[in-house]
Amino acid sequence: PTLIAVLVAGILSWREGFRSAQLFMVAWLGLIVTFFLVLLVRLGLFPSTLFSENAYRIGWIWMAVCWSFALADRINVANLEMQSSKHRLSQILEGLPLGVVLYGIDQKPKYVNQRTIEILNNPDRDIQVDISVGRTLAQAMGYFNLQLAGSEQEYPVEQLPIYSALHGVPASVDDIVADLEDKRVPLEMWASPVKDEAGNVESAVAVFQDISQRKQAEGELIKYRNHLENLVEERTAALNEANVQLQMRVKWLSAINLVDQTMAREADFSKIYTKIIEIINDLFASEDSFVAEWVEENTKLKILAHSCRSDSHPVLTDSVTTPVGMILSNKELRRGNLVIFSKDQLSPMSGPIGEHFRGTPIHTIALVPLELRERIIGYLGLELHGEKRVITSEESALLNIFSFDIANLIEDSRLFEQQKTLITQEERNRLARDLHDSVTQVLFSATLLAEVLPKILERDPERGRQSLDKLRR
Repeated sequence: PTLIAVLVAGILSWREGFRSAQLFMVAWLGLIVTFFLVLLVRLGLFPSTLFSENAYRIGWIWMAVCWSFALADRINVANLEMQSSKHRLSQILEGLPLGVVLYGIDQKPKYVNQRTIEILNNPDRDIQVDISVGRTLAQAMGYFNLQLAGSEQEYPVEQLPIYSALHGVPASVDDIVADLEDKRVPLEMWASPVKDEAGNVESAVAVFQDISQRKQAEGELIKYRNHLENLVEERTAALNEANVQLQMRVKWLSAINLVDQTMAREADFSKIYTKIIEIINDLFASEDSFVAEWVEENTKLKILAHSCRSDSHPVLTDSVTTPVGMILSNKELRRGNLVIFSKDQLSPMSGPIGEHFRGTPIHTIALVPLELRERIIGYLGLELHGEKRVITSEESALLNIFSFDIANLIEDSRLFEQQKTLITQEERNRLARDLHDSVTQVLFSATLLAEVLPKILERDPERGRQSLDKLRR
């Protein structure tokens, strides 16, 4: 049974491609043959000689020799496989986009791949990776000038991952910079210990990569994040401002809608202007306000409406004021910009405007040009009584928007007056044309009748008298 079991095992191993099984089978075959020969001698079927009596010894020697060859073949195969594995491993390491360095327990490099050479070499400065020099870890750090990122401080050797790995602790960092004189290479490094069967560290593998692009991207990302935060802050402020402006615009649109309804019911623009300045007072918390337009070729101001809440203050009437040289000479007003005047500047003015300002406790007045098609046609005035009351930039922007609507309203009133005049003139012309046409027809008929009347009288006196009566009529 033992021989059969061995025979079956050998044949199966041979068929599965185990090369040593061939020598194994040959060794057993030799042993079996020699034992069979001894058996024949004992049975008297083969003569007893020195050779036949000791044939089994030859079988044992044969088996030992064959098994020795089989063991040598196993060793050769193992060596070939190891060389093949080493070659494949080398190809893998050489093909990696990462630098790989193998350090022995003596802290000297045993292997470096091509990527390590590409990252750390700088031939222009005679800086080269060479394991044959046998630099220790500390020497290599000094040679490649490894520094702490963000400074020129030498990187602590105790914090280096390969140092930790040689002491049995895996580690990784991304704050290393290799200063290669004319270029600085930021590095990210990982390291792991290689232990023997007893658990003792016998070497360590360090893997690192050039993270220049990542650091650049992180820097750009930080700048972008800061820029984004600034934009968010600006946008938040703008939204808050927009909310205030939106509320005021909603009120203003409601006011404009009310103005449109008023215009649809009546054509009295003075009432419309009065309603406008009431809304302006409410929106901008001004004590009083007025609307004025340029007349007489932009030499005088005409007050269209004025709110005066105190009976003791002079009210600006709709009379034409005297020439306002201060307004005409102001460059900002001519450019269409809002201008703040103090009471001291306004009091010396002549006419109703000066009298009003001298008689009121206002401190300042905001004058907003009413501009239409690049032409200033009047002004909106906001009378401010508080000493600390100022017009903010948001209010100024809204006033510029509202002033456009008011300017259009003034233009509409002018067009309305022109339209009324035009309609009256057209009606007069129509009547004149109608009168002219009727007189022309009568004269033409009378002329024809007068021409034929003598002939009618000669032929028929009675008919001639009728024609004379018709001519008289």
